[in-house]
Amino acid sequence: MHIIENGYKNHDGIYYDNIRNVHYDKKNDTINNLGLCVNQTEYKENDPFAPSFSDELGVYIYKSYYDKNKALRLYKDYGNYKFVFHNDEKLISELQRRQKNIKLTDFPTGIISIEDYTVGQEIVYYENFNTLLNVIKNKDIKDNIFDIYLEMLKILKELYINGIVYSDIHYKNFMVDSKLTIKLIDFEPRYVKFDENSKYLYETMIRNLKNTINSINLLYNIKFNNNFNNTTTLEQVEESIMEKQYLLKK
Repeated sequence: MHIIENGYKNHDGIYYDNIRNVHYDKKNDTINNLGLCVNQTEYKENDPFAPSFSDELGVYIYKSYYDKNKALRLYKDYGNYKFVFHNDEKLISELQRRQKNIKLTDFPTGIISIEDYTVGQEIVYYENFNTLLNVIKNKDIKDNIFDIYLEMLKILKELYINGIVYSDIHYKNFMVDSKLTIKLIDFEPRYVKFDENSKYLYETMIRNLKNTINSINLLYNIKFNNNFNNTTTLEQVEESIMEKQYLLKK
């Protein structure tokens, strides 16, 4: 049996009134009630940070049967839900409180629960988008790659201005459509901080952003000036991108 309701009270008795709860009485109920599985991912380099008793780590993404604009992101360790604690409800509740000031990013709208334990997230489903990883394999996109870089920067800057630092930057976590609209996905508690002087997470964000851009540049044989790798802020990264774009257009 499953129930979709507004508001969620977790097993610690904490109530979150601004998120949705896609609730299942038992883990076996999820088998036929999640919808169509459209993707699944595996943890690799993230293994040490994933609290789980399961050998199979990662997430399943299901296209929701009850709302074409929603997907269900289920942690693969959901079978151990009484022993593996995900606190996504706190994260999503705070993201939803800030959503009104965020125009470029769609945050998760709720959680998936079994009994009173969080096992996944209700997220926005992007029907006609593909990952940046798959998009860059099409060399025709090379002429627009600087526009994509700048859109990525816009998203991260808007989040940062609104007190959100997101560090899990790589080309599987950006989605792109045919109009080059960019969306950021995969919000998990260990990659997001709020209103904190989180120097480590900010530095991680910048490092991962530069690594992503450098990987794409290598594929397209684009060479930035050496000062790009010494950048330490979003503004400096943006300056380097705009400088290179300007020089190529001259």
